[in-house]
Amino acid sequence: MAFRGLNRVIFIWKGEICFYYILKTGGERGLGVNYILPIFGLEKQNKKYEMYVYNITTNIEGSAETDWLLWMQETHIPEVLETGKFLSAKMCKVLVEEEMGGVTYSVQYTAETKDALEAYYKEDATILKNKMNSRYAGKFVFFETEMKLIDKQFSAKN
Repeated sequence: MAFRGLNRVIFIWKGEICFYYILKTGGERGLGVNYILPIFGLEKQNKKYEMYVYNITTNIEGSAETDWLLWMQETHIPEVLETGKFLSAKMCKVLVEEEMGGVTYSVQYTAETKDALEAYYKEDATILKNKMNSRYAGKFVFFETEMKLIDKQFSAKN
């Protein structure tokens, strides 16, 4: 049996984060067995899994869309992430034509705790929203949604 590789993976099972290595073995053709080995002694092993998503859905006038999109990607989203309150951000275009016109986008920021999200509101949100309003006043409308990820993760069966 030949050693083929070692990959670190994270499983989330019933709200718990569990860290494992998958030891891949096999012969010349890569056929073999995958052994799942738990990793012990990690700080976050089996820590209760809680993540929060702060979603901002924005409808921007078509005449400002190109500039706004570039500004969001190069300035605003990086500034929000630099606050240290969020782990990541994802931006999506909403594929619905609005009666009011314009183009709609959703930005989803992931926070590790509710406290981090509350700290963002208290310490950073007003300043960052004011920057957007001063640049695009009268050209957008938005609404915010807070979500908590549930402990079930789904994926396609391969």
